[in-house]
Amino acid sequence: MASPGLAQFILDVKAMGLAVYITELDVDDSRLNPGSSDGMVAGVYKRYLGRVPGTGAVSSVLTWGVWDTPHYTAATPGQSGPMARRPLLFGADGTVKDASWATEHCFARTP
Repeated sequence: MASPGLAQFILDVKAMGLAVYITELDVDDSRLNPGSSDGMVAGVYKRYLGRVPGTGAVSSVLTWGVWDTPHYTAATPGQSGPMARRPLLFGADGTVKDASWATEHCFARTP
C-alpha cells in the first residue's frame, strides 16, 4: 500500500524534472483468505491508485499483466510460501473484478 510519504516523494521527483512511471503493478494476495481476497485486492488498488497517480506527476501506469493467469500459482525459483491467486485487474477468463472497477474509478478522478 502507498504510504503518505510516497506521494510527496513522487512530487519531489517530478519537481527535479524527471518523469515518474509506475510499472509491474499487481497486488500480492497470497496471504489473504481466498474468500475475501477480491475485495481486499480492490481496496489496495484503490488506496494506491487514489494516492499516487492523484499527484498529477505520474506519466503512466503499467500492470504486470491484464488478467490472472496460472503463472502466478506456479512455483518461482527461490520463493517459498503461497503464491498470489488473483493479483491483477481482470479474472483469468477476462471477467471484470472489483479491482477493475476500483482502478477505473481512480483513473476517472485523476487530474
